[in-house]
Amino acid sequence: MFFSSHEYVYANEWVNDVQVTRLSAYQDKSTHYVWLSSGVVAECQAANSGNPTLLFSEKSEGGKTLMGMLMVAVITKQQIDVQVNGCEIMEVYLR
Repeated sequence: MFFSSHEYVYANEWVNDVQVTRLSAYQDKSTHYVWLSSGVVAECQAANSGNPTLLFSEKSEGGKTLMGMLMVAVITKQQIDVQVNGCEIMEVYLR
């Protein structure tokens, strides 16, 4: 498999026992941004050290369900486990 020099390949990582502190969305985009209480992965921290955020697309498969779960986590201040690939959220588990 060949990759150009500007493409990145990340292994999935888990961030466990964190809270969602903030969600963000733009009116004209399906991408949502998520801030966690702690435990940002290295790739995401390196991409934007001043304000590391995770993201996901509502248009991707399961995106609307993911948004619902994150909203529940924000409202109830419930701990979650998050699987990420780089800065992109892949899975969320409510604890």
